[in-house]
Amino acid sequence: MGRKTFTIGEIAQILDIPASTLRFWERKNLFHIEKGENSYRRYTTTDLIHIADIMFYRNLGIPVKQVNNFAETSLQEYGSALELSQKQLDEQIQAFAQMQRRIQLQKERYDALQHLMAEPYRVERLPFRYVVGWEFWEREKLLRYIEDPARYVWFRDTSSGDMGCKGLIWEEAPSDKVLAYDINCDGKAEVMLRTCEGTRFWNKAAKNFGLYPFKSSKLDIDGDGITDYQDQQKRNPPFYISVVDGLTGEEINSAELDYSKVKDGEDKYTRDNRADYMDDNRGHEYAFMTGHFCITYSDGVHPSLMMECLDRTKNGQKHHNYVFEFKYDWNNGTPSNWHHSYTWSRNDKTPWPAEFHQLRVADVDGDGIDEMLQGGYGVNPKKDMVFSAGIGHGDRYRVSDIDPTRPGLEVYAIQQSNLLGQVIYDAATGEHLKEWYLPNVYDVGRGECMDVDPDHLGYEVYSLMDNLYDCKGNVIKEGKTSYPYEGIWWDGDLAREVINSPGGSGYSSNVMITKYSGSRLAEFSQESNFATHAGWAVRPAFMGDIIGDWREEVVLLYNKGGRNLGLIGYTTNIPTDYSFYTLQHDPHYRLDCTTRGYYQSPNTGFYLGYDMPMPPLPAVMKTDLRWNSGAEWANGKSGFTSFDQTSATNYADGKSVVFDISGANTNAIALNTEVKPAATYLMAPVDHDYTISGTGSIGGSGDVWKSEV
Repeated sequence: MGRKTFTIGEIAQILDIPASTLRFWERKNLFHIEKGENSYRRYTTTDLIHIADIMFYRNLGIPVKQVNNFAETSLQEYGSALELSQKQLDEQIQAFAQMQRRIQLQKERYDALQHLMAEPYRVERLPFRYVVGWEFWEREKLLRYIEDPARYVWFRDTSSGDMGCKGLIWEEAPSDKVLAYDINCDGKAEVMLRTCEGTRFWNKAAKNFGLYPFKSSKLDIDGDGITDYQDQQKRNPPFYISVVDGLTGEEINSAELDYSKVKDGEDKYTRDNRADYMDDNRGHEYAFMTGHFCITYSDGVHPSLMMECLDRTKNGQKHHNYVFEFKYDWNNGTPSNWHHSYTWSRNDKTPWPAEFHQLRVADVDGDGIDEMLQGGYGVNPKKDMVFSAGIGHGDRYRVSDIDPTRPGLEVYAIQQSNLLGQVIYDAATGEHLKEWYLPNVYDVGRGECMDVDPDHLGYEVYSLMDNLYDCKGNVIKEGKTSYPYEGIWWDGDLAREVINSPGGSGYSSNVMITKYSGSRLAEFSQESNFATHAGWAVRPAFMGDIIGDWREEVVLLYNKGGRNLGLIGYTTNIPTDYSFYTLQHDPHYRLDCTTRGYYQSPNTGFYLGYDMPMPPLPAVMKTDLRWNSGAEWANGKSGFTSFDQTSATNYADGKSVVFDISGANTNAIALNTEVKPAATYLMAPVDHDYTISGTGSIGGSGDVWKSEV
């Protein structure tokens, strides 16, 4: 026969709960226990079950004072209580996550301080005239101080009357608005960056910081009385894009966004509606219009700066995405008028153009005009949206000649919240070529498409879904695959290797190059005693062909003692039997290298893998002469310009010539004599054919090259 009663100690032991908690619950009238003749509480089996129910409700987060009500609660009330508990739990989780971030930040500062204390130092006078203080009864500033004391050291720029202006618009990852490229075609790289009123450019002659954007000597450029836009809800900061001399750090040009163009039918971004947007990170994440940069050639000849930016409205917490172009006007090869030239809104387009976390650039339809690609769509200023694949958001995609047996480029993309787990589609049209579906919806968070198998032509596909597939979607190997890290061409064969990091001592510190099979080719971290790091998800600071033998280099952070002290670059020491031009000559690859975001490997515009043919001649050949316009091609005749288009030049034998997208092709070009150019390049894109006819010929010993499109 079972026991009928229990002591409080026995109940506490059975349920693994302190006796003091049982007494507390009894005082709160959650239950009542009769006392025996000796005044000791005696618990029945019914009491035991009742206390177990109380523990169940408390484990759901139900407050003590509400527990008794649950005996007679309705199903709707029960659901509401669960929703409230879930909300409170989420708030606690966020609070603990914030606490964890603060602790991590302080640990990093502690490590840096330890490192600094170990280094030789000397006492110096601070190069500031005075430090601006604040009073502890200023509540807002006091609360920020409590959040992070180290953030609240403010130095005053004595050349202005303002304090706390943020000159550069810093943004949460994966946003990035700084890029180095030769944007004005002077043979040297400029730096393009998002700037604001507080930005000051270097004065090389004076060796100090000088003027503000638009060569202004005033901090408050727009005269609105605001220079720190972080802690007010009226105005959005000015959106400037500046071009900076890469050699001197001085401003060349700046241009402001045309806010009147930034609208999509629901959203209308202006300088005066800051209150409409979410205030994450004091405005930096959404209200200040964050995004990514890339370089495209929207006229086929000259570079322009393209970007995908977004805001997020409080109403519905909805993202609104826009594409902007900033560029120079060109006249006879000379740039002028740096300006905001193009705006495209995403949210009002169909089929839905899905954005990913990384821009890419390619001429997907062969017309000589680059598209800015965003995972699910492509857009350029000439055609607007060139295609939409009609897919959802994902974190990874690859654009290349994935299947060399079919014409054109393909896109491989993974999906985040879709029964469609991964897809290969035509890069020019968005037509789905192969789809892989899931048994139920989950986030396929990583995927890769590159050549890892010598027995199958084209790139292979593998992801967090099972199986290794060929480019047609046929299974090569069933089951789990290698983890889909980023790819890199490293050793001597034509397969692509993997930038791997299986564990290590710290944050992505054990960086190495491996084959798909896992065999190791290079271990950077061991060489540096784990002082080199990649970023999150084993993304290096840079990966791409720098030296120029078609294999790629990798650049890592030098992170000695927990401090980023510089960069370290590595190149392969493995010989190869294959030789072709540097990958930076390939336009798609080079422009992929100008993109960041959730940083991913650059890809070529041709198939680079086992059994590849020689890559096509890139449409970037520099010549002596460039066809402009005219009716005749003959020795001593006009019709050509210098390659940079700055001067009209007559044709002369022995000069190399190119016919490309920049030349007039409306009328036939008469060729009635023999011409002997050093080389002839017929780089005509789709819909820009040339007709050269007559009784003459192209003679001499020079080669004649014709583009494949």
